[in-house]
Amino acid sequence: MDAMALMSTFSSYIEVLAPWPKRCLLVLLGTLVLMMTSMNASAQCTVPSDGTGSGVVFETCSEATNNGTLTIDVDLPTGTADGDLLVASVATDGTPTVTPPSGWSTIAVVAAGNSEAQLSVFYKIAVGEAGPYTFTTDSVESEVVTVMRFSGANGNLIFSSSSDTTGTPVAPSVTTTSADNLILRLAAWDDDDLAADPATIIDGYSNINQDVSGTGTNSVTGAAAYEKQSGIASSGTAEFFEAIGADEEWATLSLALAPGDPGTISAAGICPGSSGGAVGSQLVVIEDCSEVKYSSNSGTISINTPATTAEGDLLLLVVNSDRTGNYTDNATPSTWTVVDAGNGGRQGPTLGIFSKFASAGDASGGGSYTFNWSANSEHYAYMLRITGASGVILSATATGDTSTPTAPDLTSLVDNSLIVRVMAADDDDVTTDPATIVSGQRGITQDISDTGNNTVTGAAVYLNQAIAGTNGTVEFTLNNGESWRTATLAIRASNGWLD
Repeated sequence: MDAMALMSTFSSYIEVLAPWPKRCLLVLLGTLVLMMTSMNASAQCTVPSDGTGSGVVFETCSEATNNGTLTIDVDLPTGTADGDLLVASVATDGTPTVTPPSGWSTIAVVAAGNSEAQLSVFYKIAVGEAGPYTFTTDSVESEVVTVMRFSGANGNLIFSSSSDTTGTPVAPSVTTTSADNLILRLAAWDDDDLAADPATIIDGYSNINQDVSGTGTNSVTGAAAYEKQSGIASSGTAEFFEAIGADEEWATLSLALAPGDPGTISAAGICPGSSGGAVGSQLVVIEDCSEVKYSSNSGTISINTPATTAEGDLLLLVVNSDRTGNYTDNATPSTWTVVDAGNGGRQGPTLGIFSKFASAGDASGGGSYTFNWSANSEHYAYMLRITGASGVILSATATGDTSTPTAPDLTSLVDNSLIVRVMAADDDDVTTDPATIVSGQRGITQDISDTGNNTVTGAAVYLNQAIAGTNGTVEFTLNNGESWRTATLAIRASNGWLD
């Protein structure tokens, strides 16, 4: 039943709802109908699960539709595991700006002819995922959102897009650079000219999803299908099976998913120890970590370089200290650059972040560094060994007194920057070394100097940001409200350059 039918039904019962004035009741009921019809609708993909074949495999799919809101929630596809590739296709009526959840990267935004519809496509490598995902728009539009889960993909993506104002939607050709790719075809078109869940979406392809946001001229359709391509070649174009109305606009995108191991992907901490997992186009890689804890008050902090350090690596030192104070590099001459150092408010904590390129003496864990501290307190410090980095680090900080320390948004300037979020908090109000530090982020560490009062907590997570731009905020979690300081760092790749 659509909104007008509901209004007609409600009107026939107005007289029995006295003493309310009829006009007031109509306004109230009309408002309720609009709320009901604009709410997100949970829907099932045409093919909600597959899991057949080898190499890159389409596993599961989740979907949501709405008939016009500013936000839409879609569930995490069932069975999602760390390292899976998630691709989100957002079909919208009109051309709003679509903002994905934190941690997602934009592949492409394709406007249909005459800007009557739009296809926005995003991706991420799964790590400690927890749905639902909320996508937002800057204007009220109908939407069909499909989130697809693929296993066996290394995160390398090649894509091509197309659009037109008439005829059959045609997904363009894309040329692969490796064998055994999965070719994913996505489309959005204006209105509701084709039925949901057809037997064939693209002739010769495996179905994933085809659905409509609603009915009428303010609706939109979204579709997805795939095939496997064994050789290194052009995929050719692909026509969606049924022609839409002659006056309808459409947008399409072809995406090649390359096979391979995405590396070590974990939401849990790696410190102390090694990581080295790189995803897709990731260039800046956290390879190893060393740490030290001071469970009694000290005016100095000494830490060794990670065991696998090689000359030329970027070293990033993070020091978390109880109370407020200042750090002083005790080396002569000074070899470290201060990225950020500051207090979290009230009685602390203090967070210090420093960087340097490893010298020959730092190799194989041979470097040892001591920092003076202007007050006696407990400390938790860790040092990251990072490869592929230029040493250019952008930073933004935040402070607060809550149970949800929030690392701020930061706009990176070049593609494939490593986005590192660090947090220092007063006392010991965290779960140490949890399986997931922050949902959707790769873990570095979450630990404490000791238990009880007069202690300090430190935590860190990261993601590769394939496409430069804003990266949203990230929330850590404390068991109780405490003073905290956070920082977001964008570490540029050694071949990074500005437009």
